Amino acid sequence: MITRILVAIDFSEASLNALETAICMAEKNGASICLVHAQDNIFDFLGISTTSMTSVTFNSFSILSALATDIHKRTRIKPVIIEENGYVTEIIIKNAVKYRCELITMGTYGASGYRKGYLGSTAYGTVKYAPCPVLLVPAGKKWTSFRRPLFPVRPISTALRYFEIVRNFLEDDSIPTVLGLYNVENDSVEDLSGLISDIEGRLAAKKIAAKTVCGTEHSISRDILLQAEKANSDLVIVTPSIDVSAKTFYIGPNTHGIIHNAKTPVLFINKVNVYALSGSR
Repeated sequence: MITRILVAIDFSEASLNALETAICMAEKNGASICLVHAQDNIFDFLGISTTSMTSVTFNSFSILSALATDIHKRTRIKPVIIEENGYVTEIIIKNAVKYRCELITMGTYGASGYRKGYLGSTAYGTVKYAPCPVLLVPAGKKWTSFRRPLFPVRPISTALRYFEIVRNFLEDDSIPTVLGLYNVENDSVEDLSGLISDIEGRLAAKKIAAKTVCGTEHSISRDILLQAEKANSDLVIVTPSIDVSAKTFYIGPNTHGIIHNAKTPVLFINKVNVYALSGSR
């Protein structure tokens, strides 16, 4: 169950889209919202006076207050406004821990925009160290619900733990696609088939139909992106199994490629927050 959502706001189109998604999820789950805006001020780092920045800070707080007022009028949810100066990623992570948030939503790319071959630095740092799942929302479209999620899985012992988290994002009429992935050196087709059958059974118990497909075993990230496009997915779930590594804080090439190139929101679940929404925290 999601009870508290942190929304990172930098007033970019993507972050405002992320806010709309968070509002819809908060209404569905009866959750509260924390609006977090960080002033990443290089002048403080250089020891230069920032008196002239006061008007900018005041203006941003006024915008946040207007957003919070609008949310309250529309939904009766009264967001908490948090505005701090400092390193953006650190402020997001610190407040996610402080307010015990079960989800962080943010734009895939912030005010600096999209750069070919590069994942946004704030998004990268947040998904790497977040204490809870992170929902990355791109610019260009508002996403208010997820009815065609893509759930890539590998036959590993923790796969179904991720499924328990994913259930929080499914609508009653969702038709998820379960994409079976396997490494010919480490995984077996039999184990993968068993895992998919188990997930199908759990979904069926909730009266949620699912489609199942298998990847080509050649390129995990390419398989996921192609299947997301083919299935017209509105959410791609990325879990630690996508990049095989024993490292706790690790964003591998497959995960990086998916987040950077996905045309839909990406839900990232890392090893640190795998139990955050499954009732074990």
